[in-house]
Amino acid sequence: MIVSVVSMPEGVVARTGLTQAREHLASARFVIVDIEQAFVPYAAVAQEILARRRMADHDLSAERQGMNRLHEHTVQLVLVEIEALRDAARRAASSYASLIADQQNVVINRLTIVSMIFLPLSFLTGFFGMNFAFLTNRLTSEDSFLEFGVGLQVGAVVVALYYVLYRTHWRQLRDSRARDAADDDQP
Repeated sequence: MIVSVVSMPEGVVARTGLTQAREHLASARFVIVDIEQAFVPYAAVAQEILARRRMADHDLSAERQGMNRLHEHTVQLVLVEIEALRDAARRAASSYASLIADQQNVVINRLTIVSMIFLPLSFLTGFFGMNFAFLTNRLTSEDSFLEFGVGLQVGAVVVALYYVLYRTHWRQLRDSRARDAADDDQP
């Protein structure tokens, strides 16, 4: 279970659902902690017993010395594997956080686009909702009212799009061209 959740690629996490992936990831992290909490005290006690036995009995047989070294090596390998599992769980949690951040980024981008459309509309609604003499005296026909209202709306959306595009895409293009020119100038 631990290896399957920890080594799960991002595409599988996206298909299985983020809630289910979060639950599997949390349970895998708890299992890794439980394994470490169970094994580390055992390893410390076993190493202490083997060290005391070596110090007390200098005439250990070659077979017993080999078994002691094999045990020490195995303990070290298990500790390395536990640490590798912990690192893999950390990477999986980081990948999960990245997926969540990407989803939030998409939602924020959509919200920005919606607000870019409705903010000028709400401004115009408020503007035309006011009752003052300039509008009531100057806009006598329905055509002039629509020209002024639609023209102001289109103008506000064009200005907002120009500002957004200039801030993001055109500035990035300009900066990339400047970097390309700087790279071409270097020998």
